[in-house]
Amino acid sequence: MFLTVQVLILIISVVIILTKVFWEKFSYDNLTSITKYIVWSLPFELIPSLQIAGVSVRISQLLVILGFYVIVILAFKKDKQLLNQKINSLSFLPLLFLVVELPSWLNIYDFKRFLTYHIATFLVFGAFFLVTNFVRNPIKRLQELSYILAACSVFGWYQLIGDYIGLPTNLTGLREQYTKQVFGIARIQGTAIEPLHFAGMLMIGLIFETQQFLGSWHDKLHDLRFRIARIALFLVTIIFTFSKGTWGILFIITLISIVWGLYKFFNQSKIKFIFSPKKITTGIISLIVLVFGVISISQIPPFSNITANILETIDGKSPSSVERQNFVNNALRILPENSVLGIGMGQFGPKINSDLGLINKDDSAIVNNTYLEVWLENGLLALITLIIILVIPLFSLFKSKNNLNFGLAMILVAFYLEWYLISPIFIMPIWIILGLCYARVVYPKLI
Repeated sequence: MFLTVQVLILIISVVIILTKVFWEKFSYDNLTSITKYIVWSLPFELIPSLQIAGVSVRISQLLVILGFYVIVILAFKKDKQLLNQKINSLSFLPLLFLVVELPSWLNIYDFKRFLTYHIATFLVFGAFFLVTNFVRNPIKRLQELSYILAACSVFGWYQLIGDYIGLPTNLTGLREQYTKQVFGIARIQGTAIEPLHFAGMLMIGLIFETQQFLGSWHDKLHDLRFRIARIALFLVTIIFTFSKGTWGILFIITLISIVWGLYKFFNQSKIKFIFSPKKITTGIISLIVLVFGVISISQIPPFSNITANILETIDGKSPSSVERQNFVNNALRILPENSVLGIGMGQFGPKINSDLGLINKDDSAIVNNTYLEVWLENGLLALITLIIILVIPLFSLFKSKNNLNFGLAMILVAFYLEWYLISPIFIMPIWIILGLCYARVVYPKLI
């Protein structure tokens, strides 16, 4: 405790000294740069990060703190650009979430876990606020993010090849459970905590680049080739994460896109149809080659082991499926008596330990379904508020005739579907993307 107080005093002293030294150099441009870096930091969930008191501190979280620090400094300096800044009122919706979940505070079991969860949630809400209000060109930021994700994909292939040739995990960055010991081939984890998270991030690049490609036949051949290369890189890397959940999400997104394209073709014939006969023919041929290729490869060891695991997952018998379903079932068992007020943020693990005794000496259990977890822990009103926050940008993006907006909507839908497979609420990437979508709605002409 004494050491913690000393560290806090040291940090505060350093902040005060730096503030005095750089006072005159603080400007509004610093704030816009920080929000750009927050977007760029999206892929770096695990690598790099710092472990402090058992908690993983990420680049994005530090940037959010820095962003609000700069806002405070600029406010004291009465910066004209900041004072004239129009704040999107919708960016305060997360505050409503925090208000309506207050009754759940009455039921907390583990205050330390409760506090940790709230700090992490404040930070993702802070990122949402900063990106929504201080990013002026969401599409440009997404293009930059796509380049960074492509570089992270290359790093993922280094992990796979490195594990194959026997490099230790401290060099590849892979966690033990994702090495070749599991399937006979490593699962690409990239810079994320796990393959599912990394594959979800790569969906941003895949959807964005595909949507850009479909509307960019007028671009230079050189640019098109690089865009096609990035699309291929994202797609193949997603496949080699062996994230069955993301594969399913990709299939759903593809179906939605096809339906949307057909709708525009038959109901809005004056609008240039993005799926020309040439594109459709190319797509069908590519799909046939892909299907036959996947079927052929799936019969070759170690891919045959992966195929068996996928079939077990579909049947609900794979170890990961059984574990996830157990957590969901436990949440559903205690939901009825806590469906209105909730049991408190981060309290699922402690609750099932104390009430059901289903998980021994492990309070870190999560529901692995964000919507169910929010309902159980934060209460019904909090769940409704979260759904409102998620749905608002979809209405504007789907209503738009702009293909880029449809791509943004598909990225959101992909993350919303992923939240059925993961939790908790404070996973940073979705809140950064939400912020970009809200910013896109406010500044629709900037592409």
